[in-house]
Amino acid sequence: MAQAGIHGLVGVAVRRWTPTRKLLLLGIVLGNLLPDLDNLAVAVATVTGDSTEGLHRTFTHSLFFVLALVIVFWLVGVVMKRPSLTNLGLGLASGVLMHILLDLVIWFNGVEILWPLPSWVNFWKGVTPPDWFARLLMPLEMLFLAAYFYWLVQTAQRQGTNLDKVKGVSVWTAVQ
Repeated sequence: MAQAGIHGLVGVAVRRWTPTRKLLLLGIVLGNLLPDLDNLAVAVATVTGDSTEGLHRTFTHSLFFVLALVIVFWLVGVVMKRPSLTNLGLGLASGVLMHILLDLVIWFNGVEILWPLPSWVNFWKGVTPPDWFARLLMPLEMLFLAAYFYWLVQTAQRQGTNLDKVKGVSVWTAVQ
């Protein structure tokens, strides 16, 4: 889940241009992280010896998933008369779109953007990164994760919220 660092930082970085609508920014940050929850299915499949084929960068990286988020949160927001839930859905959808674009730009394997339709898109098809670059990617992922955790701790301390969680995040950063 080290990629969560770069995706979380992207979600945080757009806050300057995000309208101040209740739950919108939270949705953007969480939406940037949400697609990689499919890695949990990959982990379970790996541990159980099942195939991991088609478990990562498919459903949660699909434009249909983005559309489903918008529709579901819009309906829930309308039915419950809570526009903030619609904002959350728009934020989640925006964050997932950012995540998909970032995956297409910085990783060398593609994304099934129209899953379940055959739609594998890979900006880097046919390009093999140099060996040194491939070896550099994992440490960079860990660096971004540490930077994201650092931002979380600094934000909690600056705002005086969730201070009881700071020690746990600090330990988790050290473990990573």
